[in-house]
Amino acid sequence: MVADDAVRERFLRGRFIATLATEEPDGSSYLTAIWFRFDDGTFIFPTAHESRKARNIAARGRAAVMVDSRRGGDLAGLGAAGPAELVTGDEAMRLNEGIHARYLTPAGLREPRLSMIATSDDATIRLRPARWHTWDMSVPFGDLLGAPGLAYPLDG
Repeated sequence: MVADDAVRERFLRGRFIATLATEEPDGSSYLTAIWFRFDDGTFIFPTAHESRKARNIAARGRAAVMVDSRRGGDLAGLGAAGPAELVTGDEAMRLNEGIHARYLTPAGLREPRLSMIATSDDATIRLRPARWHTWDMSVPFGDLLGAPGLAYPLDG
């Protein structure tokens, strides 16, 4: 599924919720469901500068991400890990604006209960993958995992 750069980039243009892992002070992983954008070989994630994930990146500068698709029996995805940095200031606000617009419609961006997302995200995590891994369950199983009567449907 995500065997080469072009296929990987096409997959990452999809609108998915990623799982971001940052390293805690004790070496354990802190996992967060998060919006993202993938541009020029780099993941970018909006956050608040005082968030736990931002503090972990500032202190240790490493992260991993998993993005997967579970639509219509499509069970495929990728993971990546590498150095990460915290971006702040005007650059972060510009990057985050593009990510928010990827997930929220113009009406959603104006909705007072949602607009707080845009105003609270004042930092950006930038992850440059050094290692990738991919999976595609259709390779060994075809469409059997989505076939009625053979596998229970996934929620969400």
